[in-house]
Amino acid sequence: MQQNLSSIWWTQIHTIVEVKPQRPQKVGELHETIVQLGSYIRQVFREQFDRCFVITLLLCGDELTLWYCDRVGLVGTTDPINIHNVGAF
Repeated sequence: MQQNLSSIWWTQIHTIVEVKPQRPQKVGELHETIVQLGSYIRQVFREQFDRCFVITLLLCGDELTLWYCDRVGLVGTTDPINIHNVGAF
């Protein structure tokens, strides 16, 4: 019995990481990126029906934002984390 490889791949996802080469200059560009993350999250929930939440990382240039999504909604960090400032925490 041969399974569809795309469905096997989605069932093995633990964390979604989206990497953009530079920080979005406009609010609309950031919104489009978050919508893209949402489509990935939706696919993970579709394939892993017993999954409670998904954690995603969005790296735009040198700024990292963390996103947590469960079946109720999406929550993200308000201030991006600069990956080059180790002592920023």
